[in-house]
Amino acid sequence: MTEDHLYDAVAMSEDERLARTVVELGDDKAKGLTIRITPHKPIWYIRRKEKTLRLRDIR
Repeated sequence: MTEDHLYDAVAMSEDERLARTVVELGDDKAKGLTIRITPHKPIWYIRRKEKTLRLRDIR
């Protein structure tokens, strides 16, 4: 993921048209690294078969 992906994730989380939508972006190079975008909360996650770890808000 690039810095542009992060800016896009924050913008998408603040877009009222996506108020009931959850979007996830996965990194192609860092397997399991994911951004989950919900209304006003773009969050970093690490996803594995056994467990999902919530890291922190992108901002």
